[in-house]
Amino acid sequence: MMSQSRQEAKDRLRTEQDYETSLKAELEIEEIHEKIEELLDAHKCQAAFLQRLAPSGDASDMILHRRLQTAPDGVFRLAPGPPPNQ
Repeated sequence: MMSQSRQEAKDRLRTEQDYETSLKAELEIEEIHEKIEELLDAHKCQAAFLQRLAPSGDASDMILHRRLQTAPDGVFRLAPGPPPNQ
């Protein structure tokens, strides 16, 4: 009888640990989904920005696309490039 009580206590503890692990994994997955959504939104915004700058699709938008960077705060900035021709 005593070993049965110990086994029940172990099973209860294992069940609680499994629940906590599953809950933590679910929260982490939710955070990953949110980050993916943010990245997709930033990509869509960047594509729209590039399209407005060079709607013709010529080589200049390819150069601009290479120089355009998204900062960690989500703001578009131009990477250092060659100086403009004067």
